[in-house]
Amino acid sequence: SKNQMLNSILSGQTICICVTHVDGIVLAKTLFDTSANYRSAILFGKAQLLLDESERLEALKVITENIITGRWNEVPVGSQNQLKATMIIKFNIDRASAKVRAGGPEGDEAISTEIWSGHIPLSLKAAPPIPDSKFRTDLDITQSVRNFCQKNN
Repeated sequence: SKNQMLNSILSGQTICICVTHVDGIVLAKTLFDTSANYRSAILFGKAQLLLDESERLEALKVITENIITGRWNEVPVGSQNQLKATMIIKFNIDRASAKVRAGGPEGDEAISTEIWSGHIPLSLKAAPPIPDSKFRTDLDITQSVRNFCQKNN
């Protein structure tokens, strides 16, 4: 079934969610010491299907507002059929582990070659919004989109 993975995590067993965000490329004097700067987390816990309608809507609002603040109040949530077809899962974290790597190369201090080494910071930024070509393309960009682009540029 199309929700086989989601249904399997609802079996009551402990599940694991891993997230990594790459912040940069670390270029050392050797390939062995070349690395990446990152922030990562591993979360262990149990998943629970949300059934209460007010909890489901609040969860959707939290997700939406964390992606783009203000969008929740600008557009409809969806139809009743769309909401019924959407599984909303709460993840209760029992334990977690995090790891961060930052800075330049390490471990190549004894290498004396005259080749550049260092790190290249990476960032995620918003490009100019592109209107949906299925609809009028002359509509004003909403405030939430303007704010997001200004904050993430």
